[in-house]
Amino acid sequence: GRTTNWSHTEGSMPGCGPYRSGRRGGVSPLDGMRRGENPEKSVLPRRKKSRYFAQNQKTAKIMIGIFYGSTTGTTEAVAEDIAKQLGVASADVHNVADASADEADKYDLLVVGSSTWGCGELQDDWYSFLDALKAKDLAGKKVAIFGCGDSGSYPDTFCDAVGLIYDGLQDTGCTFVGSYAPAGYGSIASLIVRDGKFVGLAIDESDPGKTDERVAAWCGQIKNE
Repeated sequence: GRTTNWSHTEGSMPGCGPYRSGRRGGVSPLDGMRRGENPEKSVLPRRKKSRYFAQNQKTAKIMIGIFYGSTTGTTEAVAEDIAKQLGVASADVHNVADASADEADKYDLLVVGSSTWGCGELQDDWYSFLDALKAKDLAGKKVAIFGCGDSGSYPDTFCDAVGLIYDGLQDTGCTFVGSYAPAGYGSIASLIVRDGKFVGLAIDESDPGKTDERVAAWCGQIKNE
């Protein structure tokens, strides 16, 4: 027989903090209770996922660009094999004969390769491209170098082009990756060797049976550097 008075002023409900009645623009838990609704669903907004959390659930993809110079097609074939190993699209594989060094700007990792000619010289198309590339600021980028040579016929200049590119990019601020202790090459004393290691992948045309294995091992290495 007792009539319950649901009208309260701000702060007058025992055990509760202040609130404002829905009749004056606010929403009270009691308004939902009158309609038989769950007051939590009526009052509390749905919690949205943190944008920061969502972004950090995704692993940032490293952009890889491959740049090669090839006269007979051998270095081009190696570049394509490296692209397959690293999952690089054909649009990101560039022949330096008709590429701009500005293309390097969009990549995090540059994989660059040249065959060696004459008395330890770069492939012809690399000269102008290297001049443009070494004038750029490559800070924050990684560079991996590969090259083709013939250790049987030219042991003293074997893959010198790798060493020439390595030297040319020293002042760009880049970080070199892909150096390794050579095995199965014989005695090599060319420019590719620094402190007992090859500063890049050396493809030996005098020992083609080891090319696939060497490409796969090297690509696996630079993925983790």
